[in-house]
Amino acid sequence: MHRIEQIAIVGCGLIGGSLGLALKKRGLAGKVVGIGRDKTRLLRAMELGVVDEMSTDLREGIDGVKMVVMATPASVILEMTPKLLPHLSEGCVVTDVGSTKGEIVERLTPLFRTGVYFVGGHPIAGSEVTGVEGADGDLFEGATCVLTPINQTDKDALFCVREMWMALGAKVIEMDPSKHDLILGITSHLPHIAAFALSRLASGHQKKYEDLLPLCIGSGFRDTTRIAGSSPILWRDICLSNREVLLDLLDRLKEDLSYFRDLIEKDKSEELLEELRKIGEWRKRF
Repeated sequence: MHRIEQIAIVGCGLIGGSLGLALKKRGLAGKVVGIGRDKTRLLRAMELGVVDEMSTDLREGIDGVKMVVMATPASVILEMTPKLLPHLSEGCVVTDVGSTKGEIVERLTPLFRTGVYFVGGHPIAGSEVTGVEGADGDLFEGATCVLTPINQTDKDALFCVREMWMALGAKVIEMDPSKHDLILGITSHLPHIAAFALSRLASGHQKKYEDLLPLCIGSGFRDTTRIAGSSPILWRDICLSNREVLLDLLDRLKEDLSYFRDLIEKDKSEELLEELRKIGEWRKRF
């Protein structure tokens, strides 16, 4: 890919920080500018070598940049992107890393004037670790990055964003925004809610069994609830941004839980065993 002369990353947390490190490590950007509201966090990003320059002023930070990456929760992407539009240089490409795409693409695309471009994106990478301290320059190596172009998406801008993620080691695929939100609802958003719910259930027993619970937590509970340590603000925004999909999936999950409850309550041993076998075989394929 062509080296990006100057790129701004709005939000220098885990994903934004990892992007900055990855670009710098591979020499893909001449200058990486970190933009955010918290000066202390930006200074930490500078200390860690995530960005070359920092700014708490949006207009100042994006001056002259060729690409802007919105690496914040969905609500902040929707709030901040319209504010930066009047100040973008001709030919600038804006993309994002939001975990939901339908609302973001639908609301932001019409705002872009001729000469500045938006491409929806979502690198499927990360961990339960939050903040720039968890930034990893190899985070996107081997990860899938979903781009969600629509009819209005500029082809050259799409190519530019695709090339960047590929140069960072990601496998890039394209998907309709609504399909993205359904599939990620199944593979990411619902599992996170399930992890939060299971942790909530366990925490409700903490007082009664405060000495025993920690001693009896095995790998099953740790593996299943690990992602419950993720950023609350990020996951609040994901839940609300993908509301309709998640409500439907939660209803379906309730049906599946009721199905298993029925098998257990009625001592349907053979049916339960067969169901566990089928599900286990399906899971092993991944």
